Amino acid sequence: MDQVIGSDRRPARRSFLRWAGSKRKLIPRLEQFWDDRFSRYVEPFAGSACLFFSIAPGRAVLGDNNAELINVYRKLRSSPERIHRRLVHIPRDSDTYYRWRAKNPKDLDKETRALRFIYLNHNCFNGIYRTNVAG
Repeated sequence: MDQVIGSDRRPARRSFLRWAGSKRKLIPRLEQFWDDRFSRYVEPFAGSACLFFSIAPGRAVLGDNNAELINVYRKLRSSPERIHRRLVHIPRDSDTYYRWRAKNPKDLDKETRALRFIYLNHNCFNGIYRTNVAG
């Protein structure tokens, strides 16, 4: 299982990804179980990491079996402004969408793979981007 580890205290935010099985609707209930006295937040099935973003813990470990998802979190941790700058310049139209969808992630550098993942997640059918076993 890949992990993303952070130690900065961040202001509370909403998750930027839509994810099947998200805990987004449960956040008001789940937040009650978090206390700032805890030394670290651990999420083995990060997905959209909506609870992580909501409570903004000082230290955290995010894990997931989806290597592309973990790559997104790592790239955003290291260069959020650069990712955002590149992302906002990608047109949001069907031709561009299908062109990005057709790209093989294995042929892309890690930053471009993260861009592809976020772009598809935000622009795919019904707002939920999924992959099969073959990617």
